[in-house]
Amino acid sequence: MVNYTDSQTASVTSVAGTQTTISTFNVPQGQSWLVTDLWCGGDTGTYSLNIDVYPQANFSYTMDSPFGGSKSNAVTDTTANQVRIPVSGPAQIIAQITGVAGAPCDFMMKYTSSGGPTN
Repeated sequence: MVNYTDSQTASVTSVAGTQTTISTFNVPQGQSWLVTDLWCGGDTGTYSLNIDVYPQANFSYTMDSPFGGSKSNAVTDTTANQVRIPVSGPAQIIAQITGVAGAPCDFMMKYTSSGGPTN
């Protein structure tokens, strides 16, 4: 087995005031991921991860956007939130946003994988 670094990206249009799923990512049986960087931008509001192996956890972050009230306060910033979230498969990671403006949003999650079986 060889460790490798990868990232997942997704896009969605937020619905103002409503939690919207960006995408669902599956960690395969036998793999371990270490989520290291998260970024979401395009609207003002929050984005979060719902990870089934951590049902009580609150992984919530402020979105980045060209709007006031965002992480960068009206200046687009591509600096990711650095995290260290270990996830052992099988597991499901659901990325969600709660937007304010109802705007198109982009999401990125970077991780290191243990490189175990892929299915």
